[in-house]
Amino acid sequence: MYSKFLMLCIFFGIQQLNAQNKIQTYSWSWHQDGLKLGLGAAATGTGLYLKSIAPKASSTDLLLLDPNSIMGFDRGAVSHYSGTAKSMSDVFLISGIVLPLILQIDKKVKNQNGAVLGMAIETLLITHGITAIIKSTTRRFRPYTYNIRIPDEQRLTSSARESFLSGHVSTVAAGSFFTAKVLTDLYPDSRLKPLIWASAAILPTVTGYLRYEAGRHFPTDIIGGYALGAIVGILIPIMHKTSNYESVNFDIAPITSGLVMSISIPLY
Repeated sequence: MYSKFLMLCIFFGIQQLNAQNKIQTYSWSWHQDGLKLGLGAAATGTGLYLKSIAPKASSTDLLLLDPNSIMGFDRGAVSHYSGTAKSMSDVFLISGIVLPLILQIDKKVKNQNGAVLGMAIETLLITHGITAIIKSTTRRFRPYTYNIRIPDEQRLTSSARESFLSGHVSTVAAGSFFTAKVLTDLYPDSRLKPLIWASAAILPTVTGYLRYEAGRHFPTDIIGGYALGAIVGILIPIMHKTSNYESVNFDIAPITSGLVMSISIPLY
């Protein structure tokens, strides 16, 4: 569901992206950033392809699942299952996608001549691409698949083996931390900075809690998604700062056994 919504936002966002000139805080170049967008799209496509060819969970798989084989830190998740929590987490997911796009109404963001919009699309696409590949290669069973009190038809959904890592949490973390980083870059003297960063941290935390209550993810799935989203959400603005733009490099490439990602940032 969120893949289609994300692609829709990206499509309309790119239509509004302007040529860059007189950038004050951030820089954008289709020559460099077009490659990043392409790599993010390629990673997403690779993840979706791997998902399409992977064997689906079967009734036999369910019989072999043993909650005692799960490490203690994660084991409690198997007893949770809530449709309400799942629906609420979907609302947070949409907010995570929309939040960095809403930044466009800010005057200082508009003065960046489209760079922030391009960065937002880049952040969401790269996060989604990495998440899709990790999900498709790890193929971890979701917590609810271990719960024998749930009917088999509900345990054998198409996404039954997409537990690690949490796409909802990675997307919300990417969107919220990206938004916080951009706002604090553009308003470095704002007294609202603590509130902005606190909000950025809380949104994916609540999303993770809802996914846990829904029985969709183990705590380690949530932690992994949180870390991925926060890192990408903060790094993309850092990479596009005018002072860093020519010397920061980020590369991501799918391989048969997973994903290769490299980042180089000057330390001086």
